[in-house]
Amino acid sequence: QNEKGLTLLDFEDYAFDGVPINEFANNEDRTGAYEPVLDSIDAYDLSQSELANYQQDTMDAILLIKGNPYTGTAQNDLDEDGNIVPNSRLAVSLAFKKARIMILDDKPNPNGSEPDAKYLIKEYDSEGAETYKKRLVNDILRFTFTPDTLDANFSGTQSGESMK
Repeated sequence: QNEKGLTLLDFEDYAFDGVPINEFANNEDRTGAYEPVLDSIDAYDLSQSELANYQQDTMDAILLIKGNPYTGTAQNDLDEDGNIVPNSRLAVSLAFKKARIMILDDKPNPNGSEPDAKYLIKEYDSEGAETYKKRLVNDILRFTFTPDTLDANFSGTQSGESMK
């Protein structure tokens, strides 16, 4: 009796030395239909991984502030013992860095650049990536002679012979 309350009542020995397996020879080499397209399957997996990495990169984007956002005091950045003085320009810069904010100073100049803020993220061609993945899937299906079961024309009243 086990934890689910089931009890083995009886068992019978199998008459042969193992479990029978019926092999279907897919081709002369007896390889799987997927084996010639393993590189394409790996490429598809890689493209999916790149999409996941892009999503992560987007969440980890850095806020870029352009202008002159320093608010620290004009005192020295380090005290006599070499420690960072709280609210010094260095302390403020490190706090911005810890908050994942990058600062581009306009070199306090009245004719300096206009303040701006934006996120730094990698550009991602989502349309091109989707086209690439669709082409990979179509190639995999074509080279393995596998019907696309997601195709709207796949279902219906067609017989298996007419789909060949």
